[in-house]
Amino acid sequence: MAPMPLSNVSDGTLRLIAIALALYGGASVVALEEPENCVHPRLLETLVDAMREAPTQVVVTTHSPYLLDHVEPEEVYLVVGEGLETKVRKLSETREVEAVKKFLKEGGTLGEAWYTGLLGEGV
Repeated sequence: MAPMPLSNVSDGTLRLIAIALALYGGASVVALEEPENCVHPRLLETLVDAMREAPTQVVVTTHSPYLLDHVEPEEVYLVVGEGLETKVRKLSETREVEAVKKFLKEGGTLGEAWYTGLLGEGV
């Protein structure tokens, strides 16, 4: 059997292969910018699980409420621009955390909390 040309492989498959290589390539830290791009939505939970289980520290940035639906509030840091500065805050240490916990307890998801503005202004 001849090797399949990369041009015959979907962007999502190529992205997942690249992420897997990064996660298991021996780096001490891996930073992923919007890893959900081109990835089938049904694979997001598997992707998040792979990032959790990887033998490296993983830093992820996203604007995706769908990706947020697969992480725990304790895993979320908020990055907010304030003037010329960028502030990073752990969600569990913000004043919004109680409203988010209540929203989740009532059946909402973390992605919905972000989308509705419960995670704060500018996020």
